[in-house]
Amino acid sequence: MATQHYINETTLKLVGFDPKDGSIPCRIPQPDESWDIVTHAWKINEAKQLQSQGQSIADAMQAHMDTTAKSFGFHAGMDRAANYLGSKKVKFANDAIILTDWRDNWWEYAEIEEQKVKDGLRTMPTVEEMFVELEVVDPTPVKV
Repeated sequence: MATQHYINETTLKLVGFDPKDGSIPCRIPQPDESWDIVTHAWKINEAKQLQSQGQSIADAMQAHMDTTAKSFGFHAGMDRAANYLGSKKVKFANDAIILTDWRDNWWEYAEIEEQKVKDGLRTMPTVEEMFVELEVVDPTPVKV
């Protein structure tokens, strides 16, 4: 028997699907979810979830780096700070070195930890957990 779908406000019916009554709770699945026909439950696509968590960490890191660079006077953020590497103005060049060294250390650490997650050596950290680890690796520079 072919599966037929009926949608109303309360139930998504899959006729001939569930030997009990053919129904599952009706809701729109999240982009990283699919219906597991064995367990009759929504399951999360772990690869997509990890990718999403990784992107959240990367976005938070970049935002923090940009905010930090702005506190040093680089109003366009970290990209602008990197443009001042090699500047003839010692103050700008020194600040750029401090910021880009810090940035590079953070990204390098994040990439190493991401590979550990992919290799099954650790679980994906939350944004907050990653920031705790990053601050231990290389604390956020402060303009004095």
